[in-house]
Parts: sequence; structure tokens; C-alpha cells
Amino acid sequence: MQEKPIALGRTAEIYAWENNTVLKLFFDWVSDEDIAYEAKIHGVIQKHFASTPKLLGEIEIDGRKGLILERIEGPNMRDEMLGHLLKAPKMVRTFAKLHTAVHKSVIPEFIPVKARLKRGIDLIEPLSQESKAKLLKQLDSLPDKKNLVHFDYHPGQIIVAPDGPVVIDWVTAGQGDPAADVARTIITIKFFSVPEEKFFTRLPIDLFVRWYCWSYPRQMCQLNPEISMEAVQAWMVPIAAARLNENVPGEKEKILAWLSKKGL
Repeated sequence: MQEKPIALGRTAEIYAWENNTVLKLFFDWVSDEDIAYEAKIHGVIQKHFASTPKLLGEIEIDGRKGLILERIEGPNMRDEMLGHLLKAPKMVRTFAKLHTAVHKSVIPEFIPVKARLKRGIDLIEPLSQESKAKLLKQLDSLPDKKNLVHFDYHPGQIIVAPDGPVVIDWVTAGQGDPAADVARTIITIKFFSVPEEKFFTRLPIDLFVRWYCWSYPRQMCQLNPEISMEAVQAWMVPIAAARLNENVPGEKEKILAWLSKKGL
């Protein structure tokens, strides 16, 4: 194993491994149950959706558990977009088409993301009980569907491989309404913190993010007639609120300010 990981995520380090594979080595704080669930869902998803790395095995190293996955060469789509803004609109179209393909699968045995959102809303500390009750009532009114949803689908989760884009990191996958998955993507991008402090670099990226949040959901509606802008908007508030539990750096105050404008 290399001394340094080739990538670093919230729950694991990624190392180059033997025979053109990678090792996703989880941190000690990640529970065995969560690791087993990720292995299970990845094994199921790869039978339904081809554009994802194949899970090849499980391993334990120095007391840490890991998954061995097919290695996919290529940059992630987020870096490609931010580095080539003029090409970004074409990449957004590819991004939307791939997301539409995800939703074509139906995997009823997966956990409903709606139930996960309910648990998440119950745990939100910054919001009052009255606001939580309002969110749960709104969530109850939204449709239950069994489509495959990634629920953390953003350009950083897409590898631009020579043979076509590949979707990674399915740990949040479940069953649900495709419109909810679209809303989750918008929330992820909408509150994205631009990693560049220089104004003249940050400004075009800020403008691009705004355009992205406008264009991407409309493309999804065109590609899938079952998705409407009204349906996407209905999911936005409860999904944004539940995201507060993830403690993503730079997001909390932005989300709270946005929720306040929505009456929460």
C-alpha cells in the first residue's frame, strides 16, 4: 500500500491497490454496519447500473475495514468544470443525462430516502420544534417512489473516464422520488463554497453556479417528464434542512439564512 492516499473523503482514504484496483479504507469511527451497508448497496447497484466501479472484494488492514474497487482513471467532473468554464454547459448536459439514467432503475429493497430525511430533521439542533414539525408535515405530503436515487449526486462524484462518465460513492443511495434527488443535487451545488478567494476568479464561478442551479433542473425535467420544477421545489426546503446535520464547512450559515427566508 502506498504511504499516501490518492484521494481523501469524509469517511475513508483511497489508495492505489494491486491489479488496477483501488482500496477504500474506512476511518476507525465508521461503524461496521455502515461499511457493510455500503458494500451491500454497491453490490446491488452494479447489477442495475453499469456506469459505476465494480466492487471486487472486502479487506481488513491494521484493524481498519476497506472495500476493493475497480480503478477508474480520469479527473472528476467538478474539477473539469471549474477549470474549463466554457466547456461546462456541455458537461452539465452529460451530467443530467447520466442522472436520468440512474433514476431508470427501481430497487425496492433499498432504504427510502424520505425516511432518512425524517430522521435527519428530528436531529437538527439549530431549528425549533415548531419548524421541525412544519418540515415533517411538508415531507409527509411529498410522494413515495421506488426509483434508485444517489442522493449525493454532484460533479465531484463523476469521474470523466475515457470510455464515458462513471458515478462513484453510492453510500447515500436509496429509493425515492427522482425530483428529490434533483433537489438534493441543487442544494449541494447552491451552497457550494468557492475555494478561491480572489474576486476576479470567484465571480465567474459564482455566476456559473447560479446558472447551473437554473439550467440543470430544467434539463432534468426535459429528460424525464415525471419530474417537474414544482416537484423539485417542494423537496428543496426539507432536504436543505436535513443537510444541516452533515456539518459541511462553509454551508451552515448559508442554509440557515435561506431557510429563514422560507419562514423557518
